[in-house]
Amino acid sequence: MSDVISSDEAAALKEKIDNKIAYDPDLSPLERQALETLVDQGIDKLSTSTVHYELDKKIAAPWNLIFGAQYQFNKHWQLRCELGTFGKRSQFMLNLNWRFQ
Repeated sequence: MSDVISSDEAAALKEKIDNKIAYDPDLSPLERQALETLVDQGIDKLSTSTVHYELDKKIAAPWNLIFGAQYQFNKHWQLRCELGTFGKRSQFMLNLNWRFQ
């Protein structure tokens, strides 16, 4: 997790949480102490933790049928349109381009 959160960021996060805990009027001293201990342990583990995960990625539909057209009105203005649809996927794109010299 050190790639995600640096030790400086972890320290800043801990300080923000400690400040919120210190100024919360609804917490009893015992609750405050318990939260401080949890935060200290959690921040320490956060900066040294490793996340293991797997990703089962597959294409929902291997093909997508696209229809498109492009029209240039003059040397400055151009309109382009695309429509794609197949299976569960659909898309629409409309571009209006202006070219300067």
